[in-house]
Amino acid sequence: MRSNPRAAIAYIAIKLISPNSKKSLFDYSRSKRITFSGNIVPNKVAIYDHERGCHITGNGSKNKFNLYHLGDSHHIRLTVEGEKIEGYDYGSSSHFSGAIKGESISIYDDGESTQFDYSL
Repeated sequence: MRSNPRAAIAYIAIKLISPNSKKSLFDYSRSKRITFSGNIVPNKVAIYDHERGCHITGNGSKNKFNLYHLGDSHHIRLTVEGEKIEGYDYGSSSHFSGAIKGESISIYDDGESTQFDYSL
């Protein structure tokens, strides 16, 4: 999965279980902060990635979301169950999984065979 969609997934997942007013996410693999704006509620995601200059939108039911990354023009499936996440990135044709701890998340990207860490 490319770095910006992965960062957006990290931001969305944390905000779904820990709503707060923070609008940015620190990406440890790139040593940079990424700013987002928009809304994340239990059944709808509509955010804007200021670094990539694109929207990520989608709908959900309970804990499952079908998202669309407009910048890369592909779908992403995301499931959040408690502090665990899993999903599939159709752009890279790869699965991902992760764990949320407070305002931090680690995502293992099967396509990259690497773990990536983020925090609000």
